[in-house]
Amino acid sequence: MEEQTTSSRALHLPALRCAIGDWTYYSATMRIVDIVERVKSAKDLADTWRDNHDPKRGLLDRRVAKISNYLVQRKERFFSSLVVSVGGGTPKWIDLSLVDTEHLTVDSLSGCELVRINKALGVIQLAGDETLTVVDGQLRLAGLRKALSKSPSLGDEVLSVLLVADRGTEYSWRLSTTINRHAQKITPGERVVLDEDDGLAIVTRRLIHQHPFLKIKDLVSSPKSSSLGKTSNHFTTPLAIYKICEILTLNSAYGQALGDGSTIWDRKTLTNSDRPSDMVIDKIFELSSDYWTNVSELVRVDAVSTSRAEGKLITLPVGQMSFARAVRLLADREPVSSQAINESWLEIRNGLPKQLLNVQHPIWSNVLWNPVNGSMVIGVRQQKLAARLLCHYAAGFGRFAEEFDLIAEYKAVVGDPDATLPSRSSLSP
Repeated sequence: MEEQTTSSRALHLPALRCAIGDWTYYSATMRIVDIVERVKSAKDLADTWRDNHDPKRGLLDRRVAKISNYLVQRKERFFSSLVVSVGGGTPKWIDLSLVDTEHLTVDSLSGCELVRINKALGVIQLAGDETLTVVDGQLRLAGLRKALSKSPSLGDEVLSVLLVADRGTEYSWRLSTTINRHAQKITPGERVVLDEDDGLAIVTRRLIHQHPFLKIKDLVSSPKSSSLGKTSNHFTTPLAIYKICEILTLNSAYGQALGDGSTIWDRKTLTNSDRPSDMVIDKIFELSSDYWTNVSELVRVDAVSTSRAEGKLITLPVGQMSFARAVRLLADREPVSSQAINESWLEIRNGLPKQLLNVQHPIWSNVLWNPVNGSMVIGVRQQKLAARLLCHYAAGFGRFAEEFDLIAEYKAVVGDPDATLPSRSSLSP
C-alpha cells in the first residue's frame, strides 16, 4: 500500500484558540516538514489576483539564503510564527478539557478561569484537502524550504503558526498589510544593541560596557536616540559609536595577521553574514578603543553639556564621526593598526588650529553647522568633506591634492561657487 504524503494525510495540531478584533485565530504547533509540505506562498498559487507577481517584499534569494543558513548552522536558532490562512476543505476544532494533575487541580480554579482555559485549549484537525497559504512570512517560508532541502533532520523540529480563516484574497492581503504597517520597527540604534551577528554591533556594546570612558554613567544616550539635543547631558549615542567602528574598519587592508585568511574587512564580512570570529571582533575593539581613548583626552566629563553649548566639535556625534574619518584618512597611508590610529590622531590633534575645534567657525557653516536654524548637518558627504578639511589644516593638503579637489568639493557642499578657504598660515596653531 502506498504511503500517504504529508500533504494528503490528516494532521492533528495542538493549539490555543484566541480572538482579537473581528478575527478568531489559532496558535498551533507544526513540524517544519509539515509546514514546508502543506503551506504555500502566494507565489505558488496560480489563481491569486497577484498572479505572476512576487508577493510584497519579494522572495529575494539573498535574504532567503541568509535565513536558510541561519537555520542550518545555528544551534541556538529561533524562529517567529508564520501567519497562515486556512481555506477550503474540512478543518475541525476539537475541544480539550482540563483534568487534575499533580501540580494543578480543576477545583483550584475559579469557574471563569476554567471556562476560559477549556475554551482556549484544543486540537485542530486538518483533513488534508485544505489550502494553507502564508499571509505573513513569505521569506521565512522560503528559508524553511531551502533549509530543509539542505538538512532534512530539521523536519522534526516544531514551530508555532498562527492560523486564520481564509476570508478571500483581498482580506488576506489586507491582514498582511495591517500586520506589517502596525508592527513596531526597532530603531537603528536599538538594532545596534540587539544584533548578535553584526560584528560592529557586538563591538559597540563591548565599548559601551567596557571602555573606561564610554562606560561612565549617562555618557552614552539611550539606544532610541539617533542624535543629541542642545541641552543633552550625554556625550554620544550608540549609533555614533557603531558608525565610528564602521569608519575605522570597513574596507581596510588588515592583511592575514588576523588568521581568518581575509585581506579586506568588507561590510558583508563584518555585518551581513555570520558572526565574525572572536579574533576579528577583538581587533576591531582594539582599534575602536584606541580612538575613544584619544577622544577622552579632549573631554571634561563634568562639562559635556556646557562644551556642547559652546560648540565644541568633539562633543557632537557628527564631530566625533568627522574626526574618525580624518583619522582613517591618515591611517590609510599604511596597513591600519592601533599604532596608525594613534599616530594619526596625534597628528590631527597637534596640528589642527584651535579655532577649528569649534563648530561655529565659519569654515564649518553648511558643512557641519547650519547657521540659519542653528542645527547640525549630518550628511555623509559633509562628514567626508569635514574629514578632508581636518586633514588639510592639521597635516597639509599636499598628500590629497592628486586624488581630491578640496576647493571644488567645498564650493559644491556649501552651495557657493565663490566660496574660499582660509590659508593654513592664517589660522593660529
